[in-house]
Amino acid sequence: MKIESEEIEMIGIIVTGHGEFATGIYSATTTLTGYRDNFIAVDYLTETDTVEDLDKKIRDARASLSNCEDVIVLCDILGGSPFKTAVMAFFGDEHVKVLYGTNVGMAMKLCMECMMANESYDLDAICDSLVAEGNMHI
Repeated sequence: MKIESEEIEMIGIIVTGHGEFATGIYSATTTLTGYRDNFIAVDYLTETDTVEDLDKKIRDARASLSNCEDVIVLCDILGGSPFKTAVMAFFGDEHVKVLYGTNVGMAMKLCMECMMANESYDLDAICDSLVAEGNMHI
């Protein structure tokens, strides 16, 4: 379904994590790639944010990417509140993939994929390549 008033983009990116992890990944990645379109950082400031605040931030980020057919959520660690919150928020949504163990290499690879994506991209294959890229940068 094509929306007349706005162009549908292929992939949106949400990066989230404890403290200012997301802002740091976003800053490094956008500086290195120049890519900022459909890319949102969601910090979980544990000293001031509740899990409910984080949930709202993550859902609001997805809502602001409504022009994107698919979204990849990059989280800091498995089992942390950002990861668990993203998984619960998007459980059953086949257009949202949640990955963990994010590093700058993964985020850069995803930005490059987004800049080159065409209508025939394979979301699962992109996620697999991100995991492989992330492992190379450990």
